[in-house]
Amino acid sequence: MIARIRAALADAGAETSDFDLNPDVVLPAGRALRPAGVLAPIIEREGDWHLMLTKRSSALKHHPGQIAFPGGKQDDADADVIAAALREAREEIGLPSENTEVLGTLPIHETVTGFTVTPVFAHVRAEFEVTPEPGEVEEVFTVPLTHVMNPDNYIIQSRRWRGTRRHYFAVPYGPYYIWGATARMLRAWTEQMASPCPATDSCCRRGDTAPARCNLEQPRTSTLYAPHLVVVKFSFQTSRRANCSKTKSGLELVYWTDADPGAANLCSYKHGRGRDCCIAVVA
Repeated sequence: MIARIRAALADAGAETSDFDLNPDVVLPAGRALRPAGVLAPIIEREGDWHLMLTKRSSALKHHPGQIAFPGGKQDDADADVIAAALREAREEIGLPSENTEVLGTLPIHETVTGFTVTPVFAHVRAEFEVTPEPGEVEEVFTVPLTHVMNPDNYIIQSRRWRGTRRHYFAVPYGPYYIWGATARMLRAWTEQMASPCPATDSCCRRGDTAPARCNLEQPRTSTLYAPHLVVVKFSFQTSRRANCSKTKSGLELVYWTDADPGAANLCSYKHGRGRDCCIAVVA
């Protein structure tokens, strides 16, 4: 599992934000954003892998009672956002930095509160004495990786915020309602882990002018996409853009038709500001 996580995080991926499911939001140019780092501590317990999360204190002014990664803004004394994430985890849950192995990071996630958050994934080598920070952390708990890595467990919900309806991801687990930025970053990680386009493959990306003819030698289904789609590897060929459509899941599919009439239809997917990869339409 650790090797798989490290390999997935080595892929560049794409930036995400709290606004990914709300394309009507126009962000002002030149807005001031502050760097922050959050830690996703991964620990093995009784043969199963778990993710450690926190429930924020209900007495806090900002985001009281919400589920979050341990983490916070980068201080002047922090060498970088990774150092900030490790420091915050030490302060918030008592995780010694020397008991961790940093596996990699996801691209930054922009929050509605004006932060660019870097999710840092780390292997917790051994059990430690969990110590919730008084006044900051109400509870520290774990979620099985099998739960957060299953895209079927993610739902899109909405609520009114500042007079406008806003949509967001949620991935509830038992009594814990994981939503908002935390769920969005976990969803991005889920997509990265299940991506059909690892760094070693040739994959179409957003902005490519020459999408590819798919190589159907190794097709595999993926619940990240609509049920009638199959993820495939491919080699580059010249093709032309054809049309767009949307599925009920909210994925926007951009199709291309190859110059060869007998070739399969191709497309890349866009989910908010997610990454693009090649997929083929199956009858």
